[in-house]
Parts: sequence; C-alpha cells; structure tokens
Amino acid sequence: MRFLSLFVGALLLGLTACYSPTTMNIKLDGIRTIAITEIEEPAYFNIIAVSHRLPKRDVQGYFGFGGAFISVSAERAMFSQLMASQNFRVGSELQAAVVQTMQGKGYEITAVKIPHPRKDTVARLEELPPINADALLDVIFWNTPGYEDTFFGDFTPHLGIQVQLIDIMNKKILYSDRILYGQGAAGYHQAKADSRFTFPSYEAMESDPATTVEGLRMGIPILANIVGMALSNGSGRNLPMSLPQR
Repeated sequence: MRFLSLFVGALLLGLTACYSPTTMNIKLDGIRTIAITEIEEPAYFNIIAVSHRLPKRDVQGYFGFGGAFISVSAERAMFSQLMASQNFRVGSELQAAVVQTMQGKGYEITAVKIPHPRKDTVARLEELPPINADALLDVIFWNTPGYEDTFFGDFTPHLGIQVQLIDIMNKKILYSDRILYGQGAAGYHQAKADSRFTFPSYEAMESDPATTVEGLRMGIPILANIVGMALSNGSGRNLPMSLPQR
C-alpha cells in the first residue's frame, strides 16, 4: 500500500511537470467595460486527509486510491460548519476582490449571472447570453475550497480558481488560466500560503477557527491580484488543450 501511495504521488507530480503554460500577449485594445460573472458560493468546504486521521473517520465513510483518503459528507459538513462559524463567504469575498482589482486597473465593471451547468466548468462561448460589455471575465472555483495534507505534510489551504476573459464581439478567448493558492500537485499557476497557516492536525484547525479561515481568506486578494496583473501588463497564460484533473 505504501508503494502504491508513492507511485500515485509520483504520477501526479509527473502530470504537473508535463504542464507547460504558454505565454501569450493579450490584446486588450478597445476593452473598456468588463462583465464579471457572479461567483457562486461552494456547496461545502472540503477537507482532504492523506496521512492524518479525522475525528469522524469511518471505513464506510471514505473512499480513496493509493492511500489517499478524501472526506465525504460527515467530514465536509463538520469542516463547513467550522468555516461558517467565522462568517466566511468565499464566493462573494472573491468577487468583491476581483471587482476592486479590475476597477483599480481602469476598467468599468458590471456583474452578470452566467449559468454554469457544471460547477467546475467555465462558460462555453456558444452558450453565452447577450452581454452588454466589451468582455466577460468568467471566474469559477475549479476545485472545492478547503484544506488538505498533500503528500504527508501538514494541512495547508487549498483555493483554486479558473479564469477566462472573452471578447464578446468577436467571441474569442483572450486570456485563460488556472491559479492555485496553497499547495497541491495540480497547481498550475501557484501561490503558496504563508507557513503560519499550516496545521499539524484537524484538531489544531478546530481549536483555532479564526486562523483557519484567515488562511483561506488571505488567498483571495492574492488570486485577484494575479488576474489583475495578467490583464494589465499584456501577458498571460493559455491553458493547454487538456489538463490533468484532480
């Protein structure tokens, strides 16, 4: 089992290493008004334990591969209650940060509600409704926010977004990226969390919910600033045609 776990870890690292983002020049001439999709709140916050026991651990309540055990309903509910106790609304806070950042870059911003049939998939060009703006900035969570103890380390924040900027008139994607705040094998454009937001156990997070939430909350302006920088200096990253999935 230990050998299989190490093999899976090496495989994930290999997939990440194979990802080679392409730098591109973003042509933003004529883009003055940007509609930003309303970022939906996640249904829950996730807690992923590879090498740590969780309080509600139950053989029938877990599934996994190669020793990587992922929390299901009981653990998710427990951790989501911890987040809710600190009045943390990650979707609305992220949207406010992105709006503020883009307004600071000189764009006129409006909010628009775009349906996402799959919560982890950005809007499709052919399915866009009429939008009264030069471009659409679509932002979604590409994984469920939370904490994980990737590769037998401490629990660290995990907050990932997928972003794309669409030229409405020409129906063309001008910019796309996946950005991860925290630590994980699937981080394509990664910003690490401060070491003070690492926890040796679930009990350590439970005993300090304010710092636990702060660990995720600190990632919000970081993610917003990465997007803002990409859309202000004329360079960004294209997603490859296929991506390794979590």
